Amino acid sequence: SLEYNNIEKIERGVFNNLKYLKKLYLNGNNISSIEQGSFQGLPRLQLLSIHLNNIPHIEKGIFQDLPSLEQLYLYSNNISSIEEGGFHALPRLQILYLNNNTIEKIDPGIFYNLTNLQLL
Repeated sequence: SLEYNNIEKIERGVFNNLKYLKKLYLNGNNISSIEQGSFQGLPRLQLLSIHLNNIPHIEKGIFQDLPSLEQLYLYSNNISSIEEGGFHALPRLQILYLNNNTIEKIDPGIFYNLTNLQLL
């Protein structure tokens, strides 16, 4: 767990070579930026929790390196926008929490390909 530190940015490749990691908790930091490729090297990750941060925007493909992800917690982040394709390439995702953000608009393709989603 990397919860409740003062992490401000998740840089590309920071989790490389953690191929057996199944759960990653980044809650309660000050994360405001997630670079493309930040989650490379986590092919078995099933749970990613990044709530209680300051992420303003979800970019297209930001989670594309997480083919096994089943649970994604992004609540309480001040997210105001999610690009179409922001959750693309997450075919196993079952749980997605986006509550307590400032989302202003939901584009038609945001939840495209989330065929296993059970809880939103």
